[in-house]
Amino acid sequence: MCFIRLIILCAIGRYLAASVPLFLLIVYLLQSFYLRTSRQIRLLDIEAKAPLYTHFIESIQGIVSIRAFGWKQPFSQRSDELLDQSQKPLYMLFCIQQWLTLVLDLIVGGMAVILVTIVTNVNGFKPAEVGVALNLLLLFNQSLAHAIKMWTMMETSIGAVSRIEQFVKHTPAEDDHGAFEISSPSDQWTLKGIIEFDRVEAGYDAQAPILKGISVKILPGSRTLICGTSGTCLHHSWAPPAKFSSGTES
Repeated sequence: MCFIRLIILCAIGRYLAASVPLFLLIVYLLQSFYLRTSRQIRLLDIEAKAPLYTHFIESIQGIVSIRAFGWKQPFSQRSDELLDQSQKPLYMLFCIQQWLTLVLDLIVGGMAVILVTIVTNVNGFKPAEVGVALNLLLLFNQSLAHAIKMWTMMETSIGAVSRIEQFVKHTPAEDDHGAFEISSPSDQWTLKGIIEFDRVEAGYDAQAPILKGISVKILPGSRTLICGTSGTCLHHSWAPPAKFSSGTES
């Protein structure tokens, strides 16, 4: 639509076509500058919203524990703080979009000045043609702003994919073979049904383990309840499998 309206403007304005290369160069530089800035702001927006989403999910999952221990006020206050932090990049992105709209209005306004100057100084223009050209300029401004916003929105939305790629490339992974050794259980393990952890250390980073020296012994038929930091609980009932021998259940 932008190209069609620009061609019609050049056909009506005649000498206006001489300013089209300069106009396209300005628009190209403008979208390049806006794209780099908006992409970085979009990445900041994603990073600022991640803690808010994490806190919200943890609060929903641990709502029973939060109510039981009376932690509603600190969790609500923490949610408000994360919400305020997440809105700062979004506000900056909105300001950049308003700046883009202002600059595009000025550019199209400059084209309108050139068109009016040509019409008033060169003979042979009909009033109907001038009216159509000015009307197209008004519509051209809206179409151009929408086109640049949609193009840059597509580019900035790819920031989520880029963020995942950075996580895959730069996030250190656990060493499955060097961090710990797993011994094969005996054949009688399924009959005994005992689960035992002896001085277990685990964490996302081998240099800074989260679980330090955990020793747990889960006996057959016992009930186990594991609670995380957010109050999320994992309930598990363990019982050894039944063994049938000579028609007698043991």
